[in-house]
Amino acid sequence: MAELEAEQIRIHRNVIREDVSTLASELDMCESILESLQETLLGFSADLEGLSGDIQSLQRQSLAMSLQLENRKEADKSLTTFLQNVVIPPQMANAIIYDDVDDATFVACVLDLERKYEYVNVYNGGEEKNVDSGDSVSEKDRSIFVPPPPNQTVAGREVKGHLEKLRLKAIDRTRNFFLKKIADLRKPKTNVRMIQVNSLLKFAPLIDFLRDAAPDIYQEVKDVYVESMGKMIHTLFRVYLAQLNRLDEKIVTRFDAQLIAVSENALRTYGSNNANDKWTSVYNSFSPSPKSNSAPTSDSFHLGDRACVLDLCDKRAKPILVHLALSKDQKFPYEQLFRSIIMHLIDSQTNEYVFCLNFFKDQGRDVFRKIFNRTVNLILETTENYLFNCYDSIGLLLMIQINHAHRTILKERRVKDESIDSFFDRINHLLWPRFQELINSQLKCLRGANGKRLGLVSANSKNTSAIELHSHYVARRYAEFTSSILLVLQHKRQHRGEWNISRLRKNDEQATMMAFNSPFSTAKRVLFPNSDSSEHLDTKEKVMTVGNFILENLISTQNETIELLYRITEGYGENKRKIIFLINNLDQILGIFEERRVFSFKQICGPFEELLTRQRELFVEEELVQVYSKLIGFVKQNEVNNGQSLNSTLVESLVRDFALNWQKGIEQINKNVLSYFSNFRNGLEILKQVLTQLLLYYTRFQDILRKGYRGRLPDFCKHLVTTTQILTEIKKYALSI
Repeated sequence: MAELEAEQIRIHRNVIREDVSTLASELDMCESILESLQETLLGFSADLEGLSGDIQSLQRQSLAMSLQLENRKEADKSLTTFLQNVVIPPQMANAIIYDDVDDATFVACVLDLERKYEYVNVYNGGEEKNVDSGDSVSEKDRSIFVPPPPNQTVAGREVKGHLEKLRLKAIDRTRNFFLKKIADLRKPKTNVRMIQVNSLLKFAPLIDFLRDAAPDIYQEVKDVYVESMGKMIHTLFRVYLAQLNRLDEKIVTRFDAQLIAVSENALRTYGSNNANDKWTSVYNSFSPSPKSNSAPTSDSFHLGDRACVLDLCDKRAKPILVHLALSKDQKFPYEQLFRSIIMHLIDSQTNEYVFCLNFFKDQGRDVFRKIFNRTVNLILETTENYLFNCYDSIGLLLMIQINHAHRTILKERRVKDESIDSFFDRINHLLWPRFQELINSQLKCLRGANGKRLGLVSANSKNTSAIELHSHYVARRYAEFTSSILLVLQHKRQHRGEWNISRLRKNDEQATMMAFNSPFSTAKRVLFPNSDSSEHLDTKEKVMTVGNFILENLISTQNETIELLYRITEGYGENKRKIIFLINNLDQILGIFEERRVFSFKQICGPFEELLTRQRELFVEEELVQVYSKLIGFVKQNEVNNGQSLNSTLVESLVRDFALNWQKGIEQINKNVLSYFSNFRNGLEILKQVLTQLLLYYTRFQDILRKGYRGRLPDFCKHLVTTTQILTEIKKYALSI
């Protein structure tokens, strides 16, 4: 084993010796290569160190060149701006001195001149850096070129005088141009809008130039424009108002003529003093005559087609052309004239408002107010003078609506100024108190009226003619007056979607009142100026309060009218005649409400319906008692004394009398009803109720006989009239029911 081991070691050594020798030679070769490579890299490193220095040097040169380029650009820009602003081209000077002002070249040259002038006088060339202050200042900041102010340069000082001379020339020519154009506005038959657009607004930059260059001249031009436009508009409206006054229809010209319960003497006096008046025939027909107490409707109470003026507001219709109306001999209610005045005013205000804002800029609102100050005062004075002798409540309510509608139009046009709101508020402050005063006069008149003052037949008179029982003209006047007010308010909802008074009910009254806002919110301040609580109420609460004011006045008028009708009946001796008079008047009122389509307003119509129903029931009893008094008395007495034995003699006489006279009695009832009630439909309805009640009384009479005789009717009962016979007779008189 030892030998074998030694042999293996010997063999291994021989093999390893050859490999180690080869490996040693290879290592020597590699070492020589690495030494050569190290020398090469060291050469590269030395070369790179040289390049780094070159790059840093190039970077410093590049920064310096960049700073020089920036300085040169800044200098070029400053120098270019300087040269552009200190040099006056001959074309500019010639244009400013010789060209027409309304030439576009003149405007451009004036604006360019103003820029040059501002540059020379205002521009300081830039702020210099404070290098000695201790602040950190970069090398770049130290190298920036800061030019001197232009007015400190030789060229700047030299050109400044020329610029000022040219500027004064431009100011003078611009002033003369605007004064000439403004003078053109005062010429007759001048298209003002055309001059404003083509001669003033087109050169609005020149007025801006005057404002900056010559404030005194600018103020002069503005004052001349305000004076010229204000005087022109005032003159136009003064002439227009005078012409419109010739178109006034003059619905009511006297205080007594607008009262619901006007006295007979007042009506006759009005007719005699106004024999040539258009409305004389109307008021004469109101006067009671020996044949009738009824009368046609006066235009001061009947709305008619007067509400169409609100449609004209909704359609933005043009004002009335006076010359055409005069050529056609047309007349209009005053609310039509008022609409034309306000529409003409807001059209003028709209045009002038837009012009002033575009032309005078931030001073436009002040110019606008000054222009219309005299005109607005003229319209307010004219309206106030009209209201002194205005007794037309319906017209006043229409004017209130018109005023509100045109305020809304201006809001839609976005014409907003405190003077406009003040004008509409002042109009409302004139209209609402007058409207309230007329409503109060109606209430006072109704409270003080009676049958004698209204010209009815005296209570001591023996004349019992049925004509005296017909409806009185007071009832028609009241119904027309109330219907007209309701229709005016109802029109707002139907045509503008704000208030339908016919749908008003107690439960939703407050919610409905809130819809009719703008005129009522102003009226709240007018009617209750000293109310302490009004200052703490929000807008909705104010609207509800004033809305209730209108309805409460209508309800007060309603109550006073009913009381007046009762006072009139005091002159009638018989209770039946009182009932007939009340039925005719109540039916007249409800008929007009239905005809005017305000019948569904239960808060006004409901009390009249209930009162008419009660009076009809009373008339039925009175009429039957007059014809069948014994029969009705027997029925009522035996129903009270139920169970008592019947007096056969009395019963027999009642049976035979009724069988003999019942047809004549029905015929007499028919004649009475048709003569008592002028409204045929009302008469038929009452006749139906009377005959129906007669049938019920007779049926109760038969029931009393059956119970009293316990089914064994005496022989005289064969004369009893059957209910079939009575029904047949009733149908003969009531075929149209």
